[in-house]
Amino acid sequence: MKPFCTSEIKQFWDDFSDKYQQNIESHTIPINFELYSLTQAHRAESIIETGVGAGAAAHMFSTGLMSPSSSFVSTDISEAMIDKFLHKFKTTGYNGDDISIEKFDNKSSEKLTVDFLRGVGNKGKRCIRVGTSDSEALPFEDHQFDVYIANFSLNIVDDYMKMLSEARRVSIEINQ
Repeated sequence: MKPFCTSEIKQFWDDFSDKYQQNIESHTIPINFELYSLTQAHRAESIIETGVGAGAAAHMFSTGLMSPSSSFVSTDISEAMIDKFLHKFKTTGYNGDDISIEKFDNKSSEKLTVDFLRGVGNKGKRCIRVGTSDSEALPFEDHQFDVYIANFSLNIVDDYMKMLSEARRVSIEINQ
């Protein structure tokens, strides 16, 4: 059996997104919250979560536990999953007085920065940016994020070493 390529993985998750949201997503929430706790994401200024799926845990974290004035970038290879993530914010009645949520477009070849994603006029707000992205080739400049989270995704990428390399590249280096 040949391994899946990135386009096949994307197509699978686009096709499977409804079943994932209905049958699997709720089981990922406790593990996500363990990751948020272990990484101290609630204290971070900039967080990235790759393979966010339909975003139930990310939604709960960003609307309740995320530090004010911080940035939370959520990516998934599946456009259908990103649409479900955004739908959660629209349908939960969260008014967004202290939160800014926008979809980012990474179709350009330029790497994005957290400052660009934060936007203008969002000082003091929790900034959530969500968009499609391959976790093996993230569209961000080096050393942009305090915390990198990937739950249940290392085993479903085309090349897990590329994913790990990207995690290291976009993470802020800590001098010890």
